[in-house]
Amino acid sequence: MRAKLTDIEREAKADKRGGGRQPLSLNAGLGREPDGPTVADVLADSGGGEADMISTLSCRRAIRRLTPRQWQVAQGLAAGISMTELSRLLHVPRPTLYDELGRIRNVFRDEGLAEFLP
Repeated sequence: MRAKLTDIEREAKADKRGGGRQPLSLNAGLGREPDGPTVADVLADSGGGEADMISTLSCRRAIRRLTPRQWQVAQGLAAGISMTELSRLLHVPRPTLYDELGRIRNVFRDEGLAEFLP
């Protein structure tokens, strides 16, 4: 009985961390249109100067640090979806999404990208 309860607890914790979900690709579209821009397109379109290259690398590092849920929130917000609609789409309470948004901002601040945050 104890082993079964331990297994159930582990599964629940894995689900909270995004267990079983595939990470989103940088080639995934930012908008609702299938042929719309991707994150890779946005990163490639940034100028060509050294400062742009550093911020592009920092942006890539920040994006890699996002959890699948944080990536979904960032994608949804970039596509212009409201937090209420995102909450319904992702089946996550709005306060949880706001917590994730705070974590996303922290990741970008840690990478020195605070100037790009709203």
